[in-house]
Amino acid sequence: MGSNIFVAEELRHLGLFFTLLPFLLILAVLSPILCMVIMKRKGYDPYIWLVLGFFLHIIALFICIIIPRNDIASAPQYGQPMQPPYPPNAPYGMPNQPMPDQMQGVRCQTCGMTNPIEARFCNACGEKLK
Repeated sequence: MGSNIFVAEELRHLGLFFTLLPFLLILAVLSPILCMVIMKRKGYDPYIWLVLGFFLHIIALFICIIIPRNDIASAPQYGQPMQPPYPPNAPYGMPNQPMPDQMQGVRCQTCGMTNPIEARFCNACGEKLK
């Protein structure tokens, strides 16, 4: 009699497994595709997330929802000219400064750097300003 209860219990668990199996299969197919679509819209490589979604299923989907958008839209695209970070006539390694036509001041006779009006020496080369 005790073995019949055990068999009935096993069949009930097996029935639950077959009830959940279609949902698990749908999740296994949809989670990689959803990961790929979400991460492509956020600016990441979609194929890496397709593989991660295949292996990690719901965990990868949760991570895809949490990860912020990649800011590649603000980066210059191929073929677009980049603005130089320093004036074209500044010595190599100068920090970011406004372009000479945007900055008012005294221009150095030696290196061409535009310095503040109150400066007595050039900030780039150290020459005395006239």
